[in-house]
Amino acid sequence: MREILLYFSVKYYGNWDKIYNALKAKENIDYSLYKQIINRYKRKKYVTIIDENYPKNLKNIAFPPFVLYYQGNFDLLMKEKIIWIFGAEIPETKYKEIYNLKLEFDQKDITLIIGQSNFFENIFLKNCNLKKMILIKDSGIDSQIIIDFELEKKILNNNSLIISESPDYILPTKKQWYKSNKIKIGLSNGIFLYNTRKEKDIFNVISHVILENKKIYCYFNHFFDNNLNFELIKHGGIEINNIGELIKKWQKN
Repeated sequence: MREILLYFSVKYYGNWDKIYNALKAKENIDYSLYKQIINRYKRKKYVTIIDENYPKNLKNIAFPPFVLYYQGNFDLLMKEKIIWIFGAEIPETKYKEIYNLKLEFDQKDITLIIGQSNFFENIFLKNCNLKKMILIKDSGIDSQIIIDFELEKKILNNNSLIISESPDYILPTKKQWYKSNKIKIGLSNGIFLYNTRKEKDIFNVISHVILENKKIYCYFNHFFDNNLNFELIKHGGIEINNIGELIKKWQKN
């Protein structure tokens, strides 16, 4: 059955609705294409929703991926402390702070989830140490569109993990980014908002986090101009001044 899931996932480029409809309708299999797909992916790493090692947290979200393609340290998904880090556009003067913040997470043994397409995500990837983190790709698992091969190589060499719901050579789009956000939410214990501004991406992310009933942790840096995290704190966001405080409030909640 797992090979059938792989077949439909590749045939329909990871599109959840099309895969679901094909399974529901018991769509006939093109055995020539089936053999091509099985041969092409026999040396690649993937996990299906019926496998024992499929992340349990993902099964609880709406439309969990039928197949996850991955490279790297899959054991990171078994960690208890996993958080999705996200934010708004940031100036170059804050890039060093991002590097130091990642070190704080490492010291507390917190595994970070990050994407690749948003401005904050892209800057974060290029300004942190890339150790023991989970990158959720918006493109196919073998596509190097937004981040190049060398950066991906560094991620894998640092004992990190790369995941995608999409098979090879799927281009990153806004829709793909939205799809990958549900995986970030499902795998994490909540979201850590580095900073917030009035941006469509931010509101989209926050609404998805709320729908999945996950916590919103707001990093409150008093020296960051135009940070609207304080507004979120007024409406139920959890104020975080340092990573040690995050651990305490994590345990409390």
